[in-house]
Amino acid sequence: MKKSTTYLILLFVLLSTVAIFVACNDSNTPSTTAVEYLPFDIDKTGTIQRFYATETNSVNVSIPSTYSIDMNGKIIAGTAYEIKSIGKYCFANNNLLESVTIPETVTSIQDNAFFNCSNIQKINIGKNICSIGEDVFELCPKLTQITKFIQFFSDNIFRFELRIIV
Repeated sequence: MKKSTTYLILLFVLLSTVAIFVACNDSNTPSTTAVEYLPFDIDKTGTIQRFYATETNSVNVSIPSTYSIDMNGKIIAGTAYEIKSIGKYCFANNNLLESVTIPETVTSIQDNAFFNCSNIQKINIGKNICSIGEDVFELCPKLTQITKFIQFFSDNIFRFELRIIV
């Protein structure tokens, strides 16, 4: 009787260990370190060439200042590279877009970048924009506010907001 009880206890411990091992290594268990894929095509110069719009990511867009590339070549959130420019027709024809925030790493917005964004109302532009192409906001009838932060002197003593009401 003692031997069979010992075997039952050993069998219980063995099965419990196997069950715990399988549960901990279940590939269907969601990872706590999920990768955030960015909805952009970005070329080697740091220019956003295309924005992939969906109903969940297109209303208020905040362009990140940096990005990384995963092992499969997909663009992910990270700090390896800077976004420097918004390409031609990048956000064009997006009728879901209402506002965009452009980071300070971006220095140029190319021609027709926001062409025919019929619902865009507000754009916040980083202080380092030095080039804006032709017809960037063509056919954007609801665009009423473009804000650019301008800084004089490096110590931030004189900082103000230039708000252009269209």
